Order: sequence, then C-alpha cells, then structure tokens
Amino acid sequence: MRCIKCRKQTPDTELYCRHCGTRMDMSFDEITEELRQEINKEHEQDTEAFFRWIMFILLFIWVSGLFFNRLWENPPIPTETPAYIPNLEIPASWSEIRAPLVIPEQN
Repeated sequence: MRCIKCRKQTPDTELYCRHCGTRMDMSFDEITEELRQEINKEHEQDTEAFFRWIMFILLFIWVSGLFFNRLWENPPIPTETPAYIPNLEIPASWSEIRAPLVIPEQN
C-alpha cells in the first residue's frame, strides 16, 4: 500500500505510515476529502504568490514613475561647461544648399 501523503510504500498491516505518520486505514470518502483540502490549500498558496508578484511589479512601476517624473520636471543641471563650443554661424555661401530645389516642368 502507498501512503497518501508521502507516496512511499508501507505494509498493508500498518495503521500509520512509517515515514510520515499518516493514518492508513481511511475510507475512500476520507481520502478524497483530504486530497480536496490539500488541493484547495495549494491553490490558495498559488493565488497568494501570484498576487504578491503582481503587487511587487506594481510597486516597482510606481517607484520608477516617481523617479522619472522627478527627472522630467527637474532635469539635472550640468556643473561643468563643455570644452568645445561649436560655431553656430552659417556662411552666406551655404544659402544655395538650404534653398529649396525647384524642378522645372517638362512639356
């Protein structure tokens, strides 16, 4: 006979499992009820673990949102000036490059 709880082999003459101490002379209804309770308990534990993960993810998203919102509203001010300041003046000879390209119509 196999034990219901630990699934180890136990002699048929034993009233209790030698390995875990579970009662062995149970009726079919008692066995099914015990298994049903065990399955319900596992289901509750799985559900609680799932919701803990969901709450952890939501908390992480909320904290990240606070951090990035603060950065968005108050960007960091650079403490050092760059060593190279580019010349922003565009020479007059470049006006042809910036002018729009006009393609004449062909008849």
